[in-house]
Amino acid sequence: MISATAIGAIFSDGGVKTIAGYTIIVQDTYGNPVAVIQETADSIVSISTVMDDDFQRTLKALGVHKLVINERMSQKPPRPGASLLSEVN
Repeated sequence: MISATAIGAIFSDGGVKTIAGYTIIVQDTYGNPVAVIQETADSIVSISTVMDDDFQRTLKALGVHKLVINERMSQKPPRPGASLLSEVN
């Protein structure tokens, strides 16, 4: 399996690399699995994401025993004139 860290290294030069017979688990910043990409047969690729109902089963089949909870969060819109922290100079 290739971790998300390795993915960053593979694609950091902006190029495309070919990895034969691969399983890639993509993680978020906190180490939570959010997607699985697998080459299951010659030129057949399957993608499972945290949005899929069977995502937890997919992780378990790969030996990843981490509970992933996908839940939409709602919040009030910002006050008029407010700016996001990432936009503050």
